[in-house]
Parts: sequence; structure tokens; C-alpha cells
Amino acid sequence: MAEVLSQSQIDALLNAARSGEMDLDAPKEEQPEKKYRKYDFYSPRKFTKERMKHRGTFGISVIKEEWGKGVGSHLLEEILAFAKNEVHAEIISLEVRSNNARAIGLYKKYGFEKIGEFKGFTKVDGQYLDFDLMNLYIEPDAAGQEGVSDTP
Repeated sequence: MAEVLSQSQIDALLNAARSGEMDLDAPKEEQPEKKYRKYDFYSPRKFTKERMKHRGTFGISVIKEEWGKGVGSHLLEEILAFAKNEVHAEIISLEVRSNNARAIGLYKKYGFEKIGEFKGFTKVDGQYLDFDLMNLYIEPDAAGQEGVSDTP
């Protein structure tokens, strides 16, 4: 069974991801101590046009050795809290490999729904891979402010 991370390990991971210490582009051998990859939330603040400020997109990547330890859930919760509390996003979008059942299940657990499929989204070793397009629509809460629903 996979090891579950402690809260202090999760906090260290999130702090490193926020600070940009984790570099997705560096070769793995240059980062042997780093187990996680950076996540980003492309916030509505980065969009200068008023018509685009209501939405954002993000990506999470967890290396295989760390699967099953709750890393994806914790990162997703952090991203959703940021979207709710900092940028007040109304729609959050993502792309996920169509054959990544674990990730799709995680996103559905938090309320994301599939809105489409991008056939041939990427090409790896000469093979085209399809991706699902998913959105989370954030409804105004009872106080009339934007907010994501409570996590499961």
C-alpha cells in the first residue's frame, strides 16, 4: 500500500510549488530529491480583458512514485481554495489524458464535468493521445459571493 504523506510533508510540497522551486523542465537526475512537479493556476488576474476575468485553468502533475499518497487531492484542494478566495473564478478548466481514470475520478469527485474531448491533443513516441476537457462551474453561495462548493 502507498505511503500517506504527513501534513508537514504536504505543506512543504505546497510551499515549494507556490515558490516555483520545482522545475518541470529540469532533467529528473538534476532533481533527485524532488518528488513533485509544479502546479500552476492561470488566474483570471492574468487576463487583462474584462471578458476573460471570470475563468482560469490549471494543471497538476505528480510523478508516478508518489501516486496514491494524496498529493493530487491536496494540490487540487489548494488550487480550488485559491480560485475561490483569491481570484473569485467562476469557471475552472483543465485537460486530462482520456485514459487517466484516477485523475478523472479525482476531478469528478470535486465537481468537474467533462465538456468535450480533444483527439490527438499530444503526441508521445509517435502515438497521438486524446485528452478530456473538464470544467468546474462555481455557483454563488448563499451570501451572494462566488465560491466553490465544500470539498467532499
